[in-house]
Amino acid sequence: MLAGAAGLAGGLGHAYPTAGPVPAEPLPHTGRAAVLAGSCSARALEQIAHFRTAGLPALHLDVLAAAAGHDVMGKALAWCDAQSPDLPVLLHASTSPEELAAVQARLGVTEAAARVEELLGALASHLVDGGVRRLLVAGGETSGAVTTALGIRAVLVGEEADPGVPWTHATTKHGDLALMLKSGNFGAFDLFTRALGVHEAAA
Repeated sequence: MLAGAAGLAGGLGHAYPTAGPVPAEPLPHTGRAAVLAGSCSARALEQIAHFRTAGLPALHLDVLAAAAGHDVMGKALAWCDAQSPDLPVLLHASTSPEELAAVQARLGVTEAAARVEELLGALASHLVDGGVRRLLVAGGETSGAVTTALGIRAVLVGEEADPGVPWTHATTKHGDLALMLKSGNFGAFDLFTRALGVHEAAA
């Protein structure tokens, strides 16, 4: 097992090649798609902005409202149901540094992070239970919350959409799932649309 940057694995792969190329699992092209984002990194915010600019449906999740007891998840799921099943949807708690600071000032850093993880993990479970079969998750802590909520213990790594950002094939209690997990700063600015195969429709 290796832990580190993608460049480390790439270098070792070239230094110690296998007997022959092992084909990756095919990139998933079918099934309803969703993006869940909790990262507030600069690159994640660029990816969200590009998704919105492409005219694709996106919804910002109000963490303060959720903390106050409002049914943010229920409204988000109803919003998803109202969107075309042919287009991916984006649900994000990601926000600007200024807004993030305001949320953390109200809730505290630890509580704010816990609220985001709880909300996005629950949303992932409901979305997959409702038929989402391609799920892209942005944010390290968010990815942990989602995999925990879905009960994922192992994944089969498939094709990379960007260096260090592969699709994986996971089995959950809701069925098989094409899953992409990425840290906030990984991937190009157009990763969301390109990985889900909607770059042409977004033009």
